[in-house]
Amino acid sequence: MEVGGSAGSASRVSVPTASSSAFIGTFGVVVALIAFFLVFDAFVARIDTEEARSRALSDYREGTRLLAAGRLGDAAEQFRTAASMDRENLTYKVALARATVRQGDTETAQGLLVSILQQDPTDGAANVLMARVLVEQQRLDEAIAYYHRAVYGRWRAGEGGSSLQARFELIDLLARIKARKELLAELLPIQDQSPGDVTLRDHIGFLFLLAESPARAGDVFRQVLRKNPKDAKAAAGLGEASLALGEYDNAENQLATAARLSPGDTAITGRLELAHDLAGMDPSRRGLRLTDRYQRTRRFLLLTVQTVARCPLDSAASAVAAAADSALGRAPIKSGDALDDIVQADLALAQRLWGLRPTACVAETSPDDKALALLQAALAR
Repeated sequence: MEVGGSAGSASRVSVPTASSSAFIGTFGVVVALIAFFLVFDAFVARIDTEEARSRALSDYREGTRLLAAGRLGDAAEQFRTAASMDRENLTYKVALARATVRQGDTETAQGLLVSILQQDPTDGAANVLMARVLVEQQRLDEAIAYYHRAVYGRWRAGEGGSSLQARFELIDLLARIKARKELLAELLPIQDQSPGDVTLRDHIGFLFLLAESPARAGDVFRQVLRKNPKDAKAAAGLGEASLALGEYDNAENQLATAARLSPGDTAITGRLELAHDLAGMDPSRRGLRLTDRYQRTRRFLLLTVQTVARCPLDSAASAVAAAADSALGRAPIKSGDALDDIVQADLALAQRLWGLRPTACVAETSPDDKALALLQAALAR
């Protein structure tokens, strides 16, 4: 009995247990260790990231140096490494795309640019590079759209481009394809750009001429000549603007000035001769006696008939040509009250016949052809 009692007593001996305060303390230590390791990992990761960014920046700068030296392949490798080390930095990707474009690998460049523009559709540099790729592929409508995005896009400092540069690339493209209305729309925002840059101002003036806006072109060239009266290009440009406006005396004076400032320039000399011919042909010139106006009108009508006669004419044009032949066949009139009416009728006949001609048929080959085309255009305004 006693033995059993001892066993029962032994079985009731309690096992030591942790107190609640000890448990909380241990849990706190574990949490602190976890937090420490998390902070440590983040610290190490941040150091790794900063080192990667530093190396990426170094590779980018080396790539920029190589690109400037014309070592396109080596530059592309540096940019590719930089982009892989710092994937969030679009500048490195754009630089890689730029080097690839310059290498002539437009297919690879296009793939890179699609990826960049998916991340940031407003990236100005990427949009202008895409526009250049599309120009190479002769996809001009798409290229124009990307140029517009570049003009109004976001440009980062140090990328070697700007909104203004993108606009000028677009302007040059529109000038090449003779998209005159679109060209004028792009020129208007920059018509007062860089007033002190004579070369740029001359370029803008001639672009306005291409856009068939001779009055604005004339304003630009006059601004240049006020700053530099010896600028032959500006004088020639003002002469061209005056030709387009039908101001033939002024055109002759300005082109004579340009010829004097740039002796031996055959292009200017040729335009001067044209201005001289127009000044002597224009039937609407102010101050002419009525008889002189009549003689000029007859010559104007005769040149129109001779030029249009080289073209295949439809029935309407043939009827007007016959009427013009009849008018030229009448006996010359020296004076009389009806002379002014005849002048007006012959001018209208010449303009109507010119308007009915097949435009693709008339090639401006001779001086008279060029003069007639300019004169018809001036009188039609």
